[in-house]
Parts: sequence; structure tokens; C-alpha cells
Amino acid sequence: MPSRVDFTENFRDTKSVDEYILIGEADGGVSGDPYSTWGEEPPYEYLEGKPWVAPYIVDGFERADLDDISQYQICRSDWENHKHSQTVSFRRKNRE
Repeated sequence: MPSRVDFTENFRDTKSVDEYILIGEADGGVSGDPYSTWGEEPPYEYLEGKPWVAPYIVDGFERADLDDISQYQICRSDWENHKHSQTVSFRRKNRE
């Protein structure tokens, strides 16, 4: 996904989608939006004192970081011991 653009709301709104997988960089909004796409907690100022709940949780999905796959990825902002690229599964809970 382009930087700071979120497509995942459309994935979650599609009732036939049980799971979607993101491959990219959550840090700093390089791939998608860190808050809407990846569920990272935004800075306090962004929240204006309101509690944060990631959109994927509100929409009934669970996040699972796929570290066994992510360890083999390389992205443009990875360097030495600082890895940014990751693969993450978002799976619908309580699927009927």
C-alpha cells in the first residue's frame, strides 16, 4: 500500500474475507497507515485523551505476527539489527 493510505478497511468490510496478510513496513507509515492499517497505537496527542482500539479489533479480527516468515524479508529501511519489514496475518474471529 502507498504510504499513509489504508486499504484494509475494505478487506474487513468484505464478509467473505476470513483472513488477510500484510507484507511491508509498519514503522512510520511506509506501507499503509501505522494506525489504521497495522493497528499501532497513535501518539497521545492524536487520541486527544480518548482510549485507542485498533480498527482491526473493532471489526472483529485478530493480529498474528508471522515472525518465522518475516525473518527472511529484506526491505529498503532494514539495516544491521534494525528490521522493519514484517508479515502479519489478520484473521476474523468467531467466523460462523
